[in-house]
Formats: sequence, structure tokens, C-alpha cells
Amino acid sequence: MLIIWDVALALAIGVLLTVIFTLGFRRRGPWSNVLLFFLVVFLGTWTAGIWIPPVGPPVRGVFWLSPLMVGLILALLLAAAYPATPRKRPRDEIKLKPDVPAPVVVAVDVFFIVLLILFAVVILIGYLR
Repeated sequence: MLIIWDVALALAIGVLLTVIFTLGFRRRGPWSNVLLFFLVVFLGTWTAGIWIPPVGPPVRGVFWLSPLMVGLILALLLAAAYPATPRKRPRDEIKLKPDVPAPVVVAVDVFFIVLLILFAVVILIGYLR
């Protein structure tokens, strides 16, 4: 039963931070997709809820302060990794390709896949211990 509350808390924090950072600050991290930003924050928050010692008052037996702080730190790091998207783009402006060379884009994609695999393994180990 504790797994359900861990996932629900991580999901709520992930959604909240994703909405704040994508709509409020116009930051999505190094990926152009909001779902990828959410996935990293969600899995990082879930991992923190399992592995970091409890801090703060519990809600339904789940300590929320540690996952919230880790989620916030992850969101801030991801938001700082890439510039903000502009609020409005002129319609007659020609879209230019970003100045990011192809190997850097591939490295970011490989980093993302490795990060997701590591999060999954660490979460699985956390529940099996």
C-alpha cells in the first residue's frame, strides 16, 4: 500500500513542478518535449521518496518534504541547462536550426536513456531491499 502513496506523491510533485516550470518560467530543460521534463522530475522524486531518510511531517504515512526538495533541485538543474523558450515568435521570422551540433544532441539523448534506466533500477532495488 505504501507504493501507491509513494507514486501518488511523486506524481503530484512532478505535475506541479512541470506546470510551474513550463508555463511559469518557460523552461523545459534540454528536451523540447514537456513529457520528458516531467518524466525526469517524476522518477527523481519517486527515487528520493524511497532512498532519502524521512524529513518533515508525514501525510498518510508518506514523508513529503524530501521528495519535494529533490524534485525542486532536479527541476532547477534541468531548467538551467537550456535557455527559456520565447513567449511569442514573429510569424515572418524564418526558423533557424539551433546552434547545437549533432553529437551534442545524440549525447543528450543517450544521457536521457541511461538516466531513465538508472532511475528504474534504483527504484526497483529500493522496493526489493
